[in-house]
Amino acid sequence: MLWAPLTLGRFLRRRSPSQLVGWDALLRATALSAIPVCHAFGALGIELYVVLLAISSVLHSWGQAGIYTILARWLPERDHLAGNAMFSSIGSLSTVIGLPLEGALIVWGDAATVIAVDAATFLVLAVTFLIGVPHDTEPAPENGSSRTAGFAVIRRTPALLGLLSLSFAFFLLFGPMYMALPLHVSDDLGGPASLLAAFYTVFGVGAVLGSILTGYLTVP
Repeated sequence: MLWAPLTLGRFLRRRSPSQLVGWDALLRATALSAIPVCHAFGALGIELYVVLLAISSVLHSWGQAGIYTILARWLPERDHLAGNAMFSSIGSLSTVIGLPLEGALIVWGDAATVIAVDAATFLVLAVTFLIGVPHDTEPAPENGSSRTAGFAVIRRTPALLGLLSLSFAFFLLFGPMYMALPLHVSDDLGGPASLLAAFYTVFGVGAVLGSILTGYLTVP
């Protein structure tokens, strides 16, 4: 969904960070909840499944940007790095806890049950940010801004360009793991969903430890 931040920028850049997070969560809840509904009526095919997943992630870049903007505005500058690390550790902790629960839900119900529960959690998140979190009305700077201003900043900052290039290369090589690991568990190992959850849980444990360590080392 690389096109989404560029195409939707003119409509969303003036919105408050909490609205961006809430709208992202609401779209995810709506699109994901459609998956078990279509499955129940026998109308879910692979094409529709992929389309619904794509729709659910259209605003994800803006939602993530909203989260980090909230952290930047609410935390003192000296705590930004530690706050971002803690936020990342919470996301990784959800992998540690959530995947075993998903494995249990698949055993108790099916994959559609897991997606329905996932949609419900995003609905709770959407209500929280749209109603429970105060909307930051601080306007975004408009003087000299454009859709290409961000790229100009990246070009002028070699360290940022290098970091983005490194991140792109990492995820380019890491991304296939999400498809390869399920195939390895099912085809090569003949294992159940709980084994796949165990692999991801171990991965999540390492991510949590790394995030906590990063936050600890950055605290003065």
